[in-house]
Amino acid sequence: MIAKGLASKDHVILAHIIPTRRCNLSCTYCNEFDDVSKPVPTHVMFQRLDQLAALGTTIITISGGEPLLHPDLDRIVAHIRRRGIATGSASLARSCPESN
Repeated sequence: MIAKGLASKDHVILAHIIPTRRCNLSCTYCNEFDDVSKPVPTHVMFQRLDQLAALGTTIITISGGEPLLHPDLDRIVAHIRRRGIATGSASLARSCPESN
């Protein structure tokens, strides 16, 4: 990844995606959330990720709201990784849904 970044200036190094603005908290300092928006549909996220991959993106970070509230976050991360893109998340990790 670092070598790609040093070898070429003709690609996106870092992109930031927000698959959902929903959050289970209401921190007074934060304006990056709401409690009514629906998650971005997974097929739309895949289209956007494919566009980022086509641009040669090296790293994609994921936040929100709380990204763990997106029902298909695991599929989104897998889609990113299948394209050879590194990914990470800014998560509060307080919203893991309970297993049934």
